[in-house]
Amino acid sequence: MARCCWSAETLSGRWPRPRSQTLRRRFLTTDCSMPESKICQRCGRTIEWRSKWKDHWDEVRYCSASCRKKPAKDRSAELKQAILELLRSRPRTASICPSEAARLVDPASWRDLMEPTRRAARLLHSEDQVSITQGGKAVDPSTAKGPIRIRRGARFPNSITP
Repeated sequence: MARCCWSAETLSGRWPRPRSQTLRRRFLTTDCSMPESKICQRCGRTIEWRSKWKDHWDEVRYCSASCRKKPAKDRSAELKQAILELLRSRPRTASICPSEAARLVDPASWRDLMEPTRRAARLLHSEDQVSITQGGKAVDPSTAKGPIRIRRGARFPNSITP
């Protein structure tokens, strides 16, 4: 039997209280243990578990159809390297703007590289190499809207790897 989400004490109280006996049975037998979230291999955003994926959750690698259809471009490796180089050249507590990495990779059309640069930063964040902040506070890069800054993370590589 599935693990119970709602105890009998909770259901006997005033809130939350199912309106019918059918709902009461459903609440008592619902399994609330959901699998851990994953990181999209294309964009680095967090993939939350959905009930439609319950039969093939182990096979899910992308957060959306657009990530699944778009081919991964090799600019992400170049952008990751640019982010790491910029952070190495700054003091340990300093941060960089994603536009600085985009300008380093392609000075002429850096604006087109802004979303790929944020994507590369999210992937580095998932590896704990960088930390993404807004207003000086660490934020979840999957849900961050607006301007972000990139700082060294706990596993920031100190040496340059080819």
